Formats: sequence, C-alpha cells, structure tokens
Amino acid sequence: MDFVSGIIALYLICFAALHSLLASLRAKTVARGLMGSKVDPWYPIFFSVVAVITIFPLIAMLILFPGRVLYVIPSP
Repeated sequence: MDFVSGIIALYLICFAALHSLLASLRAKTVARGLMGSKVDPWYPIFFSVVAVITIFPLIAMLILFPGRVLYVIPSP
C-alpha cells in the first residue's frame, strides 16, 4: 500500500468513527444535556451537515488520487 492509499484509508476510518460516534445515543444524550430539549429537532440537521462536510475531503482525495483500476465491468 502506498502513502496516499494509507492516508485515504485512515481518513475513511476516522470518518466512520466520527459518523458512528455522532449517531450514538450517548452523543445525542450529551447534546441534550448541554443544550436542553431544543437540540432535538436540530441534531439530525447537524449530523447531516457534519457528514457532508467531512465526506468532501474523502471524495476529493479519491478524485485526485484514483489509484489503479481493480475491475472493469464489461459491456453487455
């Protein structure tokens, strides 16, 4: 595995960990404890915005450093 592939894999792991952490009931409970019940309608929006913002660098890395072709689907 080359350096760029390692960075992309590490970023993907970090993205998945953050996504899972924010989706957990514990994170929602902490947010509710800090900001009260007013956070309930806004938490899904916050979750989605964070997911979109953090996926963009991964998409950019995959576009800029595509790596080698693993498989090509033949036309019918």
